[in-house]
This record gives sequence, structure tokens and C-alpha cells, in this order.
Amino acid sequence: MPELTPEVLKILVTHIMGNINAGTYSKFLGELISQATLSVLENVGELQMLVDNIIELQLPCAKEVLRAVIPLIKLSSPLKNSLLMALRKGLYRPTLEAKQVGAVGFLLLLKHFQVIGSFNLNCSQSSFSQSSHFSSQSVFSLTQVQAEVHGETDPKHNRALCREMLGILQRAMLRSPGIREIIYQGLRGALSRNQRLCGPVLSLLCNQFHSLYIEGEAVPPFHLDLCLAMDKDEPVVLVGDHYILNGDSSSEPLGEMLSLMFHCLKWHGSEAQGEEESESSEDVEAVGDSECVKTRMLGSQFGLTQAPGAFQEVSEELKSLRERLISCELNDLHLDPNANYNSTTHVGLLNVMKARLVMNVCEALMEGMWLECGLNMTRDEANDLLKLHALRRRIDSTLKEAVAKPGKKKKKEEQEGKKVATKLLPYVPLMSLRSLAQMIQAILSDENPHHQEPLEVWKCNLGFLDFLLNSTLLHLKHFPSQEDIPFKLLCDFGRFLLKWCSDAMDDTDEVTQQQMAQGLEILSQIVHLIQATHRRKLCILFCALVETNAEGYEGHGEVLRILQKFLLQLLRDREEGKPKDAIPVVDIMNVILNDIPAEEKLFKKSCSWLERLCQEVKVDDSQVSKVVVSSLLRLLIRCIGSPSAFQTIAKRLHYLTGNLNDDAEAEKEDGFLMIKINDVPGMCSLFVGTLERVLSYVEWVLSQARATIDVQDVGETSSSTFQSLEQGMCGQLGMVYSCCVELVECSLPLSCCDSFFKLLSHFYKTHTAIARYYMEVFRKRKKDHQICPRFEKLVSCCCQKLTPLVYAFITYAEASLSCHLCSQSRSATQRESEMGKKRKPELAKARVLKETRSIPALVFALEQFEKCIMGLSKKSKVDMWKQLQLGVARDFRINGSKVQAALQQLEPLGTPSSISPEQMETDIGGDDNRDERAASPTIGGPAQKRRRRN
Repeated sequence: MPELTPEVLKILVTHIMGNINAGTYSKFLGELISQATLSVLENVGELQMLVDNIIELQLPCAKEVLRAVIPLIKLSSPLKNSLLMALRKGLYRPTLEAKQVGAVGFLLLLKHFQVIGSFNLNCSQSSFSQSSHFSSQSVFSLTQVQAEVHGETDPKHNRALCREMLGILQRAMLRSPGIREIIYQGLRGALSRNQRLCGPVLSLLCNQFHSLYIEGEAVPPFHLDLCLAMDKDEPVVLVGDHYILNGDSSSEPLGEMLSLMFHCLKWHGSEAQGEEESESSEDVEAVGDSECVKTRMLGSQFGLTQAPGAFQEVSEELKSLRERLISCELNDLHLDPNANYNSTTHVGLLNVMKARLVMNVCEALMEGMWLECGLNMTRDEANDLLKLHALRRRIDSTLKEAVAKPGKKKKKEEQEGKKVATKLLPYVPLMSLRSLAQMIQAILSDENPHHQEPLEVWKCNLGFLDFLLNSTLLHLKHFPSQEDIPFKLLCDFGRFLLKWCSDAMDDTDEVTQQQMAQGLEILSQIVHLIQATHRRKLCILFCALVETNAEGYEGHGEVLRILQKFLLQLLRDREEGKPKDAIPVVDIMNVILNDIPAEEKLFKKSCSWLERLCQEVKVDDSQVSKVVVSSLLRLLIRCIGSPSAFQTIAKRLHYLTGNLNDDAEAEKEDGFLMIKINDVPGMCSLFVGTLERVLSYVEWVLSQARATIDVQDVGETSSSTFQSLEQGMCGQLGMVYSCCVELVECSLPLSCCDSFFKLLSHFYKTHTAIARYYMEVFRKRKKDHQICPRFEKLVSCCCQKLTPLVYAFITYAEASLSCHLCSQSRSATQRESEMGKKRKPELAKARVLKETRSIPALVFALEQFEKCIMGLSKKSKVDMWKQLQLGVARDFRINGSKVQAALQQLEPLGTPSSISPEQMETDIGGDDNRDERAASPTIGGPAQKRRRRN
């Protein structure tokens, strides 16, 4: 409906500008623009205010808005002018976040502008060297450039705009070093799609590199102190996923800069090679073998014949930097192993930052060697790469040892250094995911005889492959930019890991098994990453993992069969640590099954398989058991007609915990061997939480039924609609009732009692809501509606069986808690008397109140339930009162025979007993009190509260 577009745009802009769930509304704005571009373009004025104030938004929200409005730039020149001017202003704002928004905006534009032909940055540098501050004339010249973002446009326009944007980013880097890392990361993404910019970008980077590089043979080969800066006597922490920014001062992310330089050299060499191949295709065809074509990748690309002198000079300087860094010791890098690395102090934080900076440089040089030589490295080059890895590992070990220092030494360091309030983020590897995946695949599966020279060196060093696997895992967990996820790379790498893990599953070598566990965890992270960012492509991913073009959910089924084989083998393996490897397998299965509708035959078959697994397989590891059973419970919630599994789990818990009444014995339940006696506390909490979700689903269905009554004319709504909803709700409640009856007879651990009380309260509240729903239906339908027979039976069962057991369980919980607190109090008093301290009674009182706070809510829920049932009986003319006779037990927990015996003992003392046992029973629960209770259904509530206070 195009006529609604202005209103929708106005609402979206208002919420985004007000930071009211801005991220969600920003994504919706992108969907609206992509689906109704012309309608939005007709009302582009509604977006004008948002674009003008885009630098006022938070960085994540601003990114979403920028990605949303970029497609409109080629169609709306005023919007383009406003966006470019707003971004330019952002780079000159004093706040760091505004500068980051401006930089990110220009980087996104660079990514979407296709440059055809080569150009340099000299003219743009000369035009910007005249003025280092903001000028309206330069803004005017920038906004006058006409360029198409997605269509075929004049290459001269794109080159002019890209040249000017690069000049702006260069000036921003000089003025605001705090945004350099964002610019480096964004330029890598832009160059991957627009490789014609490699030359200008490399020229821009060389100026920064030469200011830090030390020529000659000096060590370290770069000015380490210039990469770190001080801001108000505190170290400046670099931007991005590696560190938190503490200020905007002179700092240089050297690792990011080197990594970008290596990628520029690679892409520039690939471009030059592509041009030569297009000119001499006959020479390429004469080569024949494709493996022989893959000679030294960047050895030829960085050579004199394919790169100008400037590129060769940079390549030689990078090689000199690598060789000198390899020869450095930790002391040469001012990294003393005995120094202070406590990040809460001034000196320690500076040392940690310095160590991480050198680690980044090592990783950048390692990736540069891979990009340059690939698998055509010589043995000496492969050893050099391992030496860089060894240096990085020594620094990493130093940091880990510093974290694990004894407490006294840490306190001493904190006293010696000035404390800072900066908190470091987890370290994220610098190497790109593509390089890591290629190196892992080469080490694990490459059998080409021409590549064995470097591979033999790397395979002998087990720590190197472990570093690559861990780096890949960390990279996937902290992916820098969700919008640039390489989907095809992840599919290919996931297919390799699944196949390799299948082959390694039967290998008994301990190292191989450890590597397989890491591979499964990486595969799990790949699946979760695709689920979070490209959920619609999950089907393509699963088909790619098994190399099939099947339609529907056949790809899901193939992957499930492989994972089921993994899971069975890992769970039945009794070796220490083996069952834990099954956790990532279960996580992948959960993602697959969540993507399959519950009506599919594959889903029901998988659910039955997992239920049989839990019943027949016994696992000693409690964490693995909890993960597998949790996965089964999530599937059972989606299945229709699965109450038997829930009842079996409840009976198993009842059997393991024992009966509440010592005179009776719990029924033996041999099913669900996955649940053991040691797992009872965790499993009880998990099972109760699952039942809570079932009740929440029932409440949601009830809200849908109420909405049907409120919105539609009840007379026009068919009775079958209400009956189907009511039967479904009562069926789910019946399943929860069966489980509660089993659990309420258990001697549950005290840690589970509070959550179980909340479940019972939720259960009775849901019954109350259904009773009120029926009262509303009777009011609107003039009592021609029939109560679902299942609900009548549920009310009868709850009042006759469950409610008395609930009161007995409350008594058990209070008694157990009292004994537990008394024993703790005695032990605490004894310890405090030995230490000469006085115990505070307020703490014990607060503990008791905390542990029993759910009981009053449960009693109140029971009272409201009975009150609504009485009201429903009057409305429906259905006699439900007789089921409520036992509910009065909550008001008078009195045994009549015991009271009469006590009164008889008092008669010799002059206190006659005038109450007979029959009269007492009549007063407590006789039929004569029915009308009185109907008029005052909450009788006894205040009496019970007074009894508790006493």
C-alpha cells in the first residue's frame, strides 16, 4: 500500500532518532527501501532529517541506516548531497563516535562505487594540501560529483568521487588517529570489491608506514613507542575488536596497517597478472597443467616486471622488517617477562597494549608470507613463518602467566602502579578468515607432492595447527563486520571440516582427536554465524556441506544422519573428555531441527531418535547430559501429542529423588538413563523451566482466543474454533498437571523448591485465566457455550489430588529449609565464636524470607483459582463446588483427632471440652459451610498470615 509509506517512514525516523529500539527499526527501514524503492523515493523528504542528523546516532544504528539509504543515492541527488555533507561534518566533530560514523559512511560509499581504469591519488592530495580544515568549497565540489552506485555509469565520475573520498579519509587519519583502525578495516572490505583502488590506498599507507619504520639493521625495526600514546597520563587503547578506546590521541594500529598493505600488494599483483593474461592468453593456454600455473603467488606479483618501483620498495621494506623482527628477543621489544602486566594499573595496561601490538604485527607478517608465497614456500621461508609464530607464542604465554600470578604479587603490582578504569576486550586474532581456512585445509588434507616441503615443517610443529584452529574459532566468535560474512568461504570450509571429522572419528591418535574436537566446534560456530546473519541461506549451507543439490529438507537430513553417527560414537566412548566433544554436535543439530517445521516427517523421526538416545544411553558427564536432555525438551515442546515423554522424565526424577512420604516407595523407572542421581538438581531446574514455557504457550493461545472474542462478533465465530483452542489448551495443561503430580510427591533438593513453587503458582494462575475466559464467553454468548469437558476434569483432579499434595509439599519444604538453616546457623555461630565475631540475626532472617518468598504467592494463586471456579460455577450452572471441599485444608492445618486428645488432657485442669470430633469436622469442611464460603471465598487467608507471623 504505497499510500501508507509516508506514515511508515515518519514512524521509523521518529523511533530511530529517539533511539527507541533503533537497531530493529533501522533494519526494517532497509527492508522497506529494498522492497518499495519507488514509493520511498516519492517520499524521500521524510528521510531528509534522518540523513542530516545521522552523525548523532550510535555507530551500530548509523551503519544500518547507511546501508539502507545507499541504494537511494543514485536516484536522489539531494539525498546524496545531504549524506555526503553530513558525513564530512562528522569527521570534524570533536566526539569520537561522530568521527567513526563519518569514516564508516565514506568507506561504505567506496565499497559500492565501481572504478574502471587506474588512477592515482596525487591530484587529490594536491587539491587537499592547500587547506587542512573544513571548507564549504570542498564540500560543494564533493557533492557536485554525479555517480551511480549500482548501475552502469561514467567511470570518470566514479574515479573523481573515489579520489576525493580517499583524500578526505587521509586527512581524517592525520587529524584523528583514533579512527585509523576503522579506516584500515573498512578499506580492506572496499578493496575486496573494488581492487582498482589498491594503488592509491597503498600510496596512502606508505606515508604512515615510513613514519614508523626504522631503516637499517636496528631492532626493533619500528618505533614501538610511536604506536602507543598517552592521554591524560593513561595509555590510549586502540579502536576495534582488539581494544577499547580510552581517548583520541596519536596511536597507530600497526598490525592492521601491515595487513592492509599485504592485501593491497596481493590484489595489485593479481590485477596486473590478470591484465597480462588477457593480453597474452595464448601463452597461458600453453602452460597446460593448472598446478604448474600456481607458481609463487606474490613472488611473481611483487616482482619488477609486474609492479612499479614503489611497490617493490615497499615489498623489500616489509621483508626487512620481518627478518629483523624474527631476530628480536622479548627484551629488544621492551617486553620483560617479569614486568607488570596487570591491566588495572597504568604501567601494566601499557605493557599489555605493547604486547598485543607486537602479536598483531607477528600475525600480519605471517599472513603476508602466506599471501606472498602460498604453498610454494621454501623450507627456510616456512621456518621463518614458524619463528614468527614462536615469538607470538612467547608473548602470549607471558600475558597468560601474568594473569595466573598469585594474589599477593597482584596486590603488590596494584600498589606499585597507578590504577586505571580501562577494561580490555578479549583478544581477537588479526589474520583473515580466508587465510586461516586455506592454511588449515593445506595442513590437514593437501597431498600434492610439490607442496610437501613447507607442510612437513608445519606438521612437525603441533602448536602451529593448534594456533590456527584456535584463531579461526576466535575469529568466528568475534566476527568484525556481520554484513561482510564470506558465505561461500564458510560453506566450503564447513564442508571440508565435516568430511575431515568423519574420517578422523575412528582415528585413535590423541592429537587427531583433539584436533577433531576443535574442528567440530569451528563447524558449530560457522552454522550459528550463518543462522544469525543469513538464516534464509541455511538450506543452501546444509546442501553445500554434503555436496548435494537436493530440494526441500533433504540436505538437512543428510547432515543430521552424519551428526547422529558422531553423537552416538562420542557418547558411547568412555574415555575422559570424549563426551564433551558431543556438545558442538548437539548445537548443530539444534540449529538444523529449528529450521525444519514440526509437521515434517524428518523432524518427528529425529525427535523420536533423540528420545530413544536419552532413554538408552548413559553418560557420566553431567554437562553433556544436560545439553542433550535440554535439546530433547525443546523438541518435545514443538511436537504435538508428546505428553508421554514428559511424564517419563517426571517419573524418572521422582524415582531418583525418592518419595516425600517415607511410608510409600516411588515407582521404579528404568527409562531415561541419561538422567542420573548426580544430575537431579540441574535436571529438575531444566525440566521445571520447560514446563514454564509450556504454560507461557498456553497463555499465548488463550490471548488469541480472547482476541477472537473482542475483535469479531461472537455469533459469527464458529464454535469449532473455540473448541479446538480450548481442547489444545487443556491438553497442554493436562500434561503439566501430570508432571506436577509426580514432582510434588518428590523430595526435591532445596535448590529446586523455589522454582517449583513458581511453576505451581503459574499453573494455578493459568487455570484462573481460563476460568475468567469462560466467564467472559458466557457473558457474551448468553450462556449457550459449553465448558470443555477436559477443563472440568482438570479442575476436579487439581482440587482432589494436586492441591492437598501441594500443601504437604509446602510443609516439607518449610521443615527442610528450617533444618538446613539451623545447621548452617550453628556452624556459622561456631566459626564466628572462634574468630571472636558476633553473628547478625538480620542476615539469617533475610535468608529465610528469600528462600520462602514464593510460598505466599502460591497460596494466593490457589485462593484466586478457587474464587474464580466458584464464580464460573454460578455462570455456567455446572456444579464444581464439591471439588473444592479439600481446599480449606490450607486455612486450618489441624488434625481433629489430635486436637480432641489435647482437649481431653486439659479437662482435669478445669478446661472442659465442648467440641466433638464430628462437630469439628463439620466446622472445617462440612456441607453447611458451603454458602458461607461462597460469600467469603478467601476465608482463612488472614488467619494463615497471622499464623506465619507468629
